[in-house]
Amino acid sequence: MALNRRILLALLSLTALGCPQEKSKASEETDDDDSDKKKKKKKKKKKKDEDDEETEKTAAATATAAPKPPPTATATAKAEASKVPDLAVGQWARYDIADGPERASQELRVTKVDGDGTVTLEIEGKQVGSESVTEAVIEMKDRSTPEGIVVKAARVKTQTGIVTLPPSGIAVSLKDEVRMLVSPPFGSGKQEDVKTPAGDFAGCTVDEKKVSEGGAQITRTTWWHATVPITGLVKEVERMKSSTKTYTLAAFGMTGGKKAF
Repeated sequence: MALNRRILLALLSLTALGCPQEKSKASEETDDDDSDKKKKKKKKKKKKDEDDEETEKTAAATATAAPKPPPTATATAKAEASKVPDLAVGQWARYDIADGPERASQELRVTKVDGDGTVTLEIEGKQVGSESVTEAVIEMKDRSTPEGIVVKAARVKTQTGIVTLPPSGIAVSLKDEVRMLVSPPFGSGKQEDVKTPAGDFAGCTVDEKKVSEGGAQITRTTWWHATVPITGLVKEVERMKSSTKTYTLAAFGMTGGKKAF
């Protein structure tokens, strides 16, 4: 009985001695796990930092090599506002004409454009009791002066038929149209806003000249805007001693002009 008791005590003593060892061993395993996690976390952070640094270098290199952005729409519009749109088939512009008590209208439209600078225009005129359409083949040598605009041929269509104008009659019949085709002096003189049936035009270039035509002294004031095709003309007022003649833009389009011939 005493022997059994001694054996039991010995076993209890061994068990008590083993517990701390097992606990210590478990603690060591936990510490090792924590250490591994910290190492993995540190390694992961290092890789992220390296990736971020590489991304920043790539972005900087791309920004350095990237071309300059194209001009904005506003900048382009300003750059092109120094001239009338290039002549193209389908463009048209219609004007109301007030000559004292008389009223009339005139429409210009482009029906053909050749590569050598030759343009075919139709000029349709309407007034009470009369209508006509003139087709003019015009060589645009230099639009900065009337002398650089040469009408090579012209014919007139009326209610009674078609008549070809002789060379001697072209200059007289189309002198106003040739003058209207001269390039406007954009960028010079003063600017004014103009309201017309075709719309409101801000910042029109204004020009005033005193000329002598057929013995009459004329003061001609003209307003131009670069958005108007063919002529750029928005409004024109001719003042003579006893009368006033006014051209006012009634409508216009970059396309849609209908050919009459």
